[in-house]
Amino acid sequence: AKIKQYTDTYYNVVYPLISSPPDVDNLDSNQPTEEAVLNEYNQIYNGLANTVQKNYDRFLKIQNSPMPFGMDAPSIQQPNITFSWEEAVDLQSDPVTYDLEISDNLAFKPSDIKFSAKNLTQTRYTTDWMLPRGNYYYRITARDTRNPTENWQLSFEEIYNSATDVSVHGVMAFSVGFDGTSTPPPQGGRISIDGDFKDWAGHTAYSDSTNDGTVVNWDKVWTDDDRGVLSFSYANVSEINKSQLYLWNIYLDTDNKKTTGYTFNVLGGDYLLQGKNLYEYTGTGQNWSWKFLGKVDYAATGNRAELSIDKQKLGLSTSASSYRALFYGTDTHGNNLDYLLIDVSAGTAAVIEQPVALAAS
Repeated sequence: AKIKQYTDTYYNVVYPLISSPPDVDNLDSNQPTEEAVLNEYNQIYNGLANTVQKNYDRFLKIQNSPMPFGMDAPSIQQPNITFSWEEAVDLQSDPVTYDLEISDNLAFKPSDIKFSAKNLTQTRYTTDWMLPRGNYYYRITARDTRNPTENWQLSFEEIYNSATDVSVHGVMAFSVGFDGTSTPPPQGGRISIDGDFKDWAGHTAYSDSTNDGTVVNWDKVWTDDDRGVLSFSYANVSEINKSQLYLWNIYLDTDNKKTTGYTFNVLGGDYLLQGKNLYEYTGTGQNWSWKFLGKVDYAATGNRAELSIDKQKLGLSTSASSYRALFYGTDTHGNNLDYLLIDVSAGTAAVIEQPVALAAS
């Protein structure tokens, strides 16, 4: 309304001038007659307020997405490929994660994707394999972690696709001039994070022998380690409250050292999964200091949840890993502690019946 009010104050001044020679003869229009030219002018004028509002709304929305960034040509040195790119700045200072995709076709259809790595927190990724000889494309998608499905951005790069006569944005081409000694791992683990849990059939369930929780009351947990992906599922005695996922904590001791990470008497928590959020410990052992690394694939239905994470985010190799996982939860007031501790050794796991407490300072 204000924009229309302001433009109306100029109309009676401007219109008599532009509707008379010589201005009317030099207006940028393809209309055949003077009357048609002035009708076009009035249409533009009447829509001006709406156009300004649309641009303003678009500007506000863009502020929520990371800014465009540059990509580097991949460094190809047998037996690795290193991809690197610039940091995508977020104007709201929200954490940004990156998705890397490699394709042999500019269309980047699911069937064209040779490898992908999701939710990366660094601007560099090195493979431990080499692609077969051929031509490829890679793209990086930067995502605002607060709303990754809507607030995302591609790079400045673009490639002209002669087959479609259209430029493809956010993509860089590269070639591998020799035969790789290894190939990308199959994409994704055997567990689909979709909330129906059918993929966990046949997996061993590890049970909590106690029933001492209220909000968080662990019943059973399952683990899976496959294709560079670490997956967990857990069942609560009662329904999982999705608005309080921060109460369901999984501490991961990935280096099997009690003296590193957030120290309990049974492990040192190097990483923390709080619902769908992943954190890395940055403190000295006793203080509560964590760095947010991004979100993991997570789904919860009823009293059960499942999640998966790229093992490279945890500093683990793609082969079967050894680690300890502490499933730890309290009620909303920090009372009624319930926990379940498992020790995973190269794919096999065992429940550890041992009282859990923070290590003495």
